[in-house]
Amino acid sequence: IGGHGVGSYLSVHEGPCGISPLSTTVPLEPGMIISNEPGYYKEGAYGIRIENLVT
Repeated sequence: IGGHGVGSYLSVHEGPCGISPLSTTVPLEPGMIISNEPGYYKEGAYGIRIENLVT
């Protein structure tokens, strides 16, 4: 599981950041923000990721 903070006009990925091979048991609650970051990578050419924030 990976994670990073979100903000406005500061940085693409704000702290705190965390990466863990373990799953989390923290439930989603009203007001929490999550991101969906699908990516496409063409081998030897380029890659692109689109970050969508969901509340």
